[in-house]
Amino acid sequence: FAISLARDVWVDIFEISGVHIEALHSGFLHSGSHEMSWYAEFISSGVYIISLKAGSEIRTQKVMLLK
Repeated sequence: FAISLARDVWVDIFEISGVHIEALHSGFLHSGSHEMSWYAEFISSGVYIISLKAGSEIRTQKVMLLK
């Protein structure tokens, strides 16, 4: 993902039902492109939502975890 301004960023994983699973990142990031990995070794296969909040902008992405 890319952010245009340096700011605090939160990246969270939720079950499709809305239950919070894990925080991938919470803190300051510089502007530019960033990459994160989700180590889901102990998470069941299924559909999850990744939420990115940066300033007033919120992006969500539905992902399917297959094992």
